[in-house]
Amino acid sequence: MNGAIIFQRHSGQGHQIKFARISEYFMWLLTKCLRLRGHFFCLKQISIFFLKYGICGGINKNKGEIQMKKKLAVIALAGLMGVLTACGSGNSTAATQAQTEAKTEAVTEAKTEAKTETETAAQTDNKAGESSEGSTDVSGESETAAQSASKSETDHYPVTISTFNFNKEPVEETFTEAPKKVITAWQNSVETMLALGLEDNIISIIGVSEDDISPSLREAYAKIKDKEFNDFTDSNAAMSKEAAIMLEPDFILAWKSTFSDKSLGDVDYWQENGVNTYMALNSNDISENRTVDNEYQDIMTVGKIFNVEDKAQALVDEMKASVDKVTTATQGQEKKKVLVIEFLGDTISIYDKTSLAGDMVTKMGGELVDTAKDISAEDIVNLDPDVIFTIHMDGYGEGAGSDAVKSITENPAYSSLKAVKDSQVFPLNLSDVYTSGIRTIDGLNAIGKALYPELYQD
Repeated sequence: MNGAIIFQRHSGQGHQIKFARISEYFMWLLTKCLRLRGHFFCLKQISIFFLKYGICGGINKNKGEIQMKKKLAVIALAGLMGVLTACGSGNSTAATQAQTEAKTEAVTEAKTEAKTETETAAQTDNKAGESSEGSTDVSGESETAAQSASKSETDHYPVTISTFNFNKEPVEETFTEAPKKVITAWQNSVETMLALGLEDNIISIIGVSEDDISPSLREAYAKIKDKEFNDFTDSNAAMSKEAAIMLEPDFILAWKSTFSDKSLGDVDYWQENGVNTYMALNSNDISENRTVDNEYQDIMTVGKIFNVEDKAQALVDEMKASVDKVTTATQGQEKKKVLVIEFLGDTISIYDKTSLAGDMVTKMGGELVDTAKDISAEDIVNLDPDVIFTIHMDGYGEGAGSDAVKSITENPAYSSLKAVKDSQVFPLNLSDVYTSGIRTIDGLNAIGKALYPELYQD
């Protein structure tokens, strides 16, 4: 035979011993034992030889391999016993004793070697673990963080929120996890999602171009892939119900008008098909009174749906702090009479106490002029407010809203107004005072600065 026997140790290194050399050593040992010590000693030594190399030579982490080596060795040993006993003095007792002692000694030696090698391997593993202790700690921290996040998700859901259908009937929506495929409509919905770090959850937007987005959020806005329906001025680009279905959303965040038959269809349809919805509370005519508190609630609801309530709370707290700053500083002062209007062609529309802009004025310490929805130039002159805000949709660039202001300041019909004489006519962006979302703070601050500029010197 030209093959080689390989003894695979725990270290993983192969020690090749040519079969011819083992045979040579075995024959020398057999001859010497028979000549010098007789059959009994010979049986013992040869048994140790086979058991030792059969067991110890195969020690590794696989116990199944150890057992196999052991069986093979015992078989070989049994065959050897039979040969030597037949050729010897016929003393079966000596043969049995030799077999027993040899097996005991060989197994003891095998176990000793196995224990030594196992302990050595364990020490090596321990040293390796100590050398990577730093990285282990980092891994442990990451694993702990992941477990905490997973536990938080498990503890948080399911979540049930209240919203409305197109008929303004209350509807409950239950979320078993954070939505991953969201259609967002209009500025407040999109910007709230972006401000909460949820841009990766948006699959499509409606009615919001990059120019409409706050500069601080444009980088996140750029990550949204589907902007096919972002131009609200193009009626041909409006998203249809069929187009929305093709996107396979799991959540739609929008205004009430978005769920009309002319747009995405009623909430009831989407709910029946397993798609959750939420309708901004100050949008269209859902609420009789559009309030700052409704904006707070919208932001907190989105935070709850996506399990980012801490971020949502931080946004709301900042808005509340802006209000508190003014109310605390102006307590006891005489309130300024404030008029909020919008020029719509030949019509002058007033924002009364039921409007979000009106609620903002009240919260920021102004006395809101509350009269008929539509008024005339003569009515404005008779009211003679201290401060006038004119609503515009000119964006946020330099000079935005200037034309709306000029509609008052450069019109001779209003030249007698106290607000005109004292330069107390200011522009207000519609996005800051109508279903404003995270821009609520911009509307509050714009009104606060106009009423009490001394509080905003910093």
